Amino acid sequence: TDQPIVLIANDLYGLTPSIRSSCIELKFNSVQARSMIPALKKICVEENIMCGVGVLEKLAENAGGDMRSAVKDLQAVAVGRDEIYIEDIATSERDTKESIFKALGKIFKSTDPKSALQATYGLDETPENLIHWIDENLPLQYGTQEGTEEDLITGYMHLSKADRYLGRVRKRQSYRLWRYASVLMTCGTVVSKSHVSRGFTKYQPPSFWRKMGQLRAKRDMRDNIASKIGYHCNESMRYSRTDLAHLYGRMLKDDAYAVDVAVDLELSVDEIVYLTGGKKVTKGIQKVYDLAQAQRSTYGNDDAPVFFTKKAVKKVQDKKQMDLNQIMQSAASNGNSKAEETSKTVNSTPKDDPKSDPKPAAKAKPQRTLFDF
Repeated sequence: TDQPIVLIANDLYGLTPSIRSSCIELKFNSVQARSMIPALKKICVEENIMCGVGVLEKLAENAGGDMRSAVKDLQAVAVGRDEIYIEDIATSERDTKESIFKALGKIFKSTDPKSALQATYGLDETPENLIHWIDENLPLQYGTQEGTEEDLITGYMHLSKADRYLGRVRKRQSYRLWRYASVLMTCGTVVSKSHVSRGFTKYQPPSFWRKMGQLRAKRDMRDNIASKIGYHCNESMRYSRTDLAHLYGRMLKDDAYAVDVAVDLELSVDEIVYLTGGKKVTKGIQKVYDLAQAQRSTYGNDDAPVFFTKKAVKKVQDKKQMDLNQIMQSAASNGNSKAEETSKTVNSTPKDDPKSDPKPAAKAKPQRTLFDF
């Protein structure tokens, strides 16, 4: 393109294959120690720093191929000093992340079990993941030549024993057993070969992971379709997945109901392919999806296909509830009538005499005397 984009990645194989196929790969190798020494000498000359024998060589080796790390180590050692000796170096070697492909090369092509085991210490992989890498590439390395069938059998025998220890780790939750599994899967693979094969071998990632990813995507789509069917039919996801999904698949294959099903369930193209049992999007499936999209855009919020119209359900109230409602209404009406009467009496009282008592005066009773008895 006229405006290229530069992408920098530490792990190239951590990217998706679609991105890797669209890019031009430029590999930057680590800087060798003998190439770092002249650059470090130039820095010391410009800063007027005297270096003893073997100081720059030690700094270059500890950098692990990283020029920036070597310069930082030199700066840390030279702070406040005019002369540097090898005893002043307090930095150790960098912890570098080993590539899985380099480790596999040492396991399959090396004859030293100890070096192969040490190559796995720098990996960012657990023994449970490493055994899948070895299992996938063992036939590619030992099964390509004649007379190597015995090497392949011996290698898988050691892998089976390592897998037994991994199973005990899950069961007992004792991660000390990882060391035995690592020794069996690496050192056992090294000693199982009768001769070393030379040449380049393209190692493959575990196909088990790819299959698990595909199954996970299919399960997610299946559950999504089941949730849509369950919402439409007012059924559980389990019943919709086991008993109703194939019925909707058969209706999608029928031209009379396919568009209505796609509209009501709001199915995507991939979901229609899954329900119909197809492997790819055909012209018929694409036509059904396009018609469903066009029909869905013409419907309002209250519109629905005739095939899926729901019958109105009449609500029947309970008699006890109806009696209770009547009592509450009558009580409310009586309260309103009383309020109106009181308001009328208040309005009828004269406003000029504020001291007038609205209550009538009580009649005085006649008193009796002694002559009445």
